[in-house]
Amino acid sequence: MIITEEILRNLELKIGRLSSERCNEIDAMRIKNPYYPSSDYLPGEYYKAKRDGSYIYALDGHIAYTWARVFGPNYIMIRESDASYSDSVFLLFIDDEYFELMFEFVSQEHYNDEKNNKEIYRYKYILKKNASLTKRADKRELIYLIGKLQCGFENIEKNKNRIFFEIDIVYEGEEYKWMH
Repeated sequence: MIITEEILRNLELKIGRLSSERCNEIDAMRIKNPYYPSSDYLPGEYYKAKRDGSYIYALDGHIAYTWARVFGPNYIMIRESDASYSDSVFLLFIDDEYFELMFEFVSQEHYNDEKNNKEIYRYKYILKKNASLTKRADKRELIYLIGKLQCGFENIEKNKNRIFFEIDIVYEGEEYKWMH
């Protein structure tokens, strides 16, 4: 699937369960687990049940996004790294393709939008280079999609209280300002 500006504009995000069929498709991808001790994400029922409620998704699960930590124990070492992370690895699935995403926090600002009567938290992150992402023709739109999904968990839950989250992403030296 190619991500277009039209898809970005019309994307309705949901939190919750993916279909069993979609979970089985994800399991069949045999994704290398960045966490020790297992080499692949475990497709066992315990893990499937745990992660089913932890996805944000759109287009009936064709686009799905989650923290990699829902596949295994928290606060463990990233494979082939001497740094530890608690929840900074995310997985984005688009049809039969997946992206492992890691973010580095840069800054945060908080302000009140008096005109629209809402409280806004705006974050800036550096998205670490990802070869699969870089080679895509729709890289720009995909990065905006990642920003929308990254804020999706918080925005869906907290919009009721007039609290909104925005994210600016820096990728390969270029800044992608929040536009949703």
